[in-house]
Amino acid sequence: MFFPGAGHPSQRNRRRRAERGGMLVDAMLGIVIAGIVGLAGLSLMMTSASASDGARQTALAYAAARQQIENVRSLRGSRLATGNYANLLNPATQLAALNNGSGTLAIAAYRGTVRKVTVTIRWRSGGQARNRSLSVTTLVTPGGVAP
Repeated sequence: MFFPGAGHPSQRNRRRRAERGGMLVDAMLGIVIAGIVGLAGLSLMMTSASASDGARQTALAYAAARQQIENVRSLRGSRLATGNYANLLNPATQLAALNNGSGTLAIAAYRGTVRKVTVTIRWRSGGQARNRSLSVTTLVTPGGVAP
């Protein structure tokens, strides 16, 4: 039976089909947006993990360099021979924790008995594993630390 204002039955069926199609489009759009948000979150997590690892590697490198400087300073009363040394004094555990970590020690004459000691630490870090390095320099006298 046909009621006034309700519309013809075929018109109601078309409206229902159009509403179902609209709901399908809404659902697909929601899935696409959720995927984009998920990918952005994953990208952010990967970037922050890489930056965190890079910062950790840099901190380890500084700690290894400082340890080598302290090892040289502990040689009080010794005449430090100038030269470049591939093997560090008592390799620090921080150096072993670095990605492909290695270090060199350079001792150069500065003024009189004062020596310039430079420790260079090298390692690979970052998402694309780039070569990194840092150098720490100090002055040392036969009595220990230079004034």
